[in-house]
Amino acid sequence: MAGKLLTTSPGLTLVELLMVVAIIGAACGLVFVSTAEVGERQRLEGALHRVADAYAAARASAVMTRQPVRVVYDLEHNCVSVHSGPAEEAPFLVEFDEGLSMTGVSPSEDGKALSLVISPTGRGRSHVVTMECRGRLRGSVSIDGLTGRAEIAVSQMESGP
Repeated sequence: MAGKLLTTSPGLTLVELLMVVAIIGAACGLVFVSTAEVGERQRLEGALHRVADAYAAARASAVMTRQPVRVVYDLEHNCVSVHSGPAEEAPFLVEFDEGLSMTGVSPSEDGKALSLVISPTGRGRSHVVTMECRGRLRGSVSIDGLTGRAEIAVSQMESGP
């Protein structure tokens, strides 16, 4: 036993181990960034669907009750409300959290709000609502006042120079 030679076993050096950890960390970082972007896109699309749903609910209410219904898009308070009677309280209200904001409604006289009256025949004005998500994504919902059809589009915002 005294004459037995010590041999080194093949293993990883510290540098090789650090390189493997760095590669795994970079891959995890890319996955995290891409899933965060997907999550933001889904939040924005969900908010645009809620805007379209508010209009659809108002349209259905006007047809069923045979009374005019008012839809208010309020950019200052970042919400959409549906008023189906003379009372000021909105039975249907959609509010958006901090990361999502309505940035434009057209056609709007003052640029801060748009109030639409939907007739009992189910007709209203065509309009477009624009929203942003954390300054990275911009989306819009275009609602046809005659048919009630909503088209949603989401795009990446261009970064400045």
